[in-house]
Amino acid sequence: MNIGLANTLVLGASGQLGSAFKSAWGTPVHVRYCGRDEVDVLDYDALKTTLTACAPAVVVNCSGYTAVDKAESEPDAAHALNAEAPERIARLCKQVGATLVHFSTDYVFGGPHLGRAYRETDTPAPTSVYGRTKLEGERRVLATGCSCWILRVSWLYSQFGKNFLLTMERLAQEHGRLRVVNDQVASPTWAGDVVWAVTQLLQNGGTPAGLVHFTNRGVASWYDFATEIVRQRGWEVPVDPVPTTTFSTPAQRPVFSKLDTTTFFHTVWRQPNHWKSALTNCNAGRFGTPRPTEPRNTTGS
Repeated sequence: MNIGLANTLVLGASGQLGSAFKSAWGTPVHVRYCGRDEVDVLDYDALKTTLTACAPAVVVNCSGYTAVDKAESEPDAAHALNAEAPERIARLCKQVGATLVHFSTDYVFGGPHLGRAYRETDTPAPTSVYGRTKLEGERRVLATGCSCWILRVSWLYSQFGKNFLLTMERLAQEHGRLRVVNDQVASPTWAGDVVWAVTQLLQNGGTPAGLVHFTNRGVASWYDFATEIVRQRGWEVPVDPVPTTTFSTPAQRPVFSKLDTTTFFHTVWRQPNHWKSALTNCNAGRFGTPRPTEPRNTTGS
């Protein structure tokens, strides 16, 4: 895919989101993908060497610490990847004149329900180490003054890596019954549509303007999401709704973290897909039929 830029560097290219970029954009000569084995974002010298040599017009930073529960026992590791590394990348982008595309999360919110979707101007209130470190990363990137888009996304899933969709597939195949929380609400978002959003911003968004929310349209609980996964696959798999208190997890999740995408729409004048349509697109041509076995508990993480 021609994204209309002379030179683009994708960092963290071996993870879920980086793999989605590679799948969607392909491997044109003007896009370079670097996984951790090629460029460790915690290694400043390696980053500097790579960015100086590439002289990219755009750096897409898909790296990050995304293990929400594990972050509670590894706060330093989460901080290094989610706060310190993005700041260094942003500073280097400013030095070489590159625009940075960076990703954050709906988990920067977690306070009282506002009765509406969260806007970019709302005050964050993260309830987990993961959310706090991602918020710190946003603030550090913005403080560098580099040209940037920071996309807050929510409930990211795809055919790559580890995510809710693939977890439901595995558990349905192994156990034939799902128990999923029904009192956490946001917007499931397909990584393929995040790539589309970035492409739109880079092609049609004008001067990079910092923070912007992007999710698929509509709202759902994890239970709603699981039910739609099962329905679209045509599986004969019961899905039982349960409250969050059914499961004990180290990290506290937001009860409601729907993000308002009005800024994105007014920037590119295009609407995101509804989350059900996005799931259909992701599912096309994939997955088999699970066999029934014993039920197993699962959260929406």
